[in-house]
Amino acid sequence: DGGPELADRAAGDLARALEAAGMEEQDAELAFERAWALAVLNDAHARAHADLAERGRLEEYEIFRRQVIEGEGYETIAPSLGRTPQQCAGAKRLVTQALREAVRESLRADGVPESELDAEVARVYGLLG
Repeated sequence: DGGPELADRAAGDLARALEAAGMEEQDAELAFERAWALAVLNDAHARAHADLAERGRLEEYEIFRRQVIEGEGYETIAPSLGRTPQQCAGAKRLVTQALREAVRESLRADGVPESELDAEVARVYGLLG
């Protein structure tokens, strides 16, 4: 009748099913967390872009976009904008700082206390990293 073997097999099947259910729950939770982080980053991007536009710094944003998003090198970007590669690197840093501050602003708007901002910023970047 295979009693003990059947029971062992059933227990193994149950353990695998429970493990899979736990993994699905973890996967769903991770997907939700990543979607939240992406929403924060999208909001921060819109804030940073608006701030840069208001300050007349959209060329710096263009340098950032071409270097970070499109992967172009400064040696290609610089001549097309009449800048040096060093100036392009500085422009990228300016936009990176604006984005970092905009992430903090987005999190503040979501009600994150000031004392938890650093950890939440790290969490956002970690989830999308």
